Amino acid sequence: MKGDESAALFDVLCCGMACYDLSFMLASHPASDEKVSAKRLVMCGGGPAANASVAVKRLGGSAAFCGFIASDHFGTAHLRELTEAGVDCTLVFQETGSATPLSAILVKENGERCVVNYRENLSRKPPALPSRLIKFKSLLIDGHEKELSNQLIEIAKAEGSATVLDAGSVRPSTLDLAEKVDYLICSERFASDYSGSSDSSDYLILLTRLNRNVAVTLGSKGCIYIFGSDSGRIPAQEVSVVDTNGAGDAFHAAFALCIARGTKPVDALQCATDVAALTCEKLGGRAGFPTWEEVAARFRDLDQY
Repeated sequence: MKGDESAALFDVLCCGMACYDLSFMLASHPASDEKVSAKRLVMCGGGPAANASVAVKRLGGSAAFCGFIASDHFGTAHLRELTEAGVDCTLVFQETGSATPLSAILVKENGERCVVNYRENLSRKPPALPSRLIKFKSLLIDGHEKELSNQLIEIAKAEGSATVLDAGSVRPSTLDLAEKVDYLICSERFASDYSGSSDSSDYLILLTRLNRNVAVTLGSKGCIYIFGSDSGRIPAQEVSVVDTNGAGDAFHAAFALCIARGTKPVDALQCATDVAALTCEKLGGRAGFPTWEEVAARFRDLDQY
């Protein structure tokens, strides 16, 4: 790594959205004009990049988060949660007069969920990142903060750091960033919408127009990938699913951490698949993020990663 040798060095810098999640466990999703009672409620911070920073820490890596957090009740709680988890928040920009994005997640006992999101449409002037920036081995972005992400991608290129995009949906920002990162790891929805096809065999070929290193997460069907001339499928692990919320964020976190540690990309996908599977066994997103030791005890010796 180049740059200021006195700056802190982190395994993964995560840049993007920070929101707050309220996860309700229900016997069934409510019908029209129906009132139901939840069996459980879990409240915690959320957002793809913010979640990934916590997942990296849970796996034993070092992590920092870059993004905006409101100074309201939910934002203050989220910032405290990140700090207590050991995530570096040097590059968090606190906002006054704005509301924290909220997600209400209704989870059925079989793990199926529906999500209601609320986020203000804010017009932000992208802040200039500090000149004495923290250093990182791997950059993970979720596409929600395009301007910040572009600044960090340029820094990563100059420093020789790896870059990973978590592409959840097709938007102008994700399409732009997808061409600039080293690895495009996208959802099946992104792949289907971009390719215009429901055939997974078409996804990868068409996605290589955006990036030569592509993986598509398929939930319970695992993931498929093309990394240069190498391609294949990795099946999902069989687990008792309680809540799939946060599994994708944990997947991206594990992949970015493995890449930061010099793991081969295909092996990084295998590790990410294991981590995502264990995340589904608990309610409430972050509550299910496993430790490195928990993954090793269930699936494989992670020292190989």
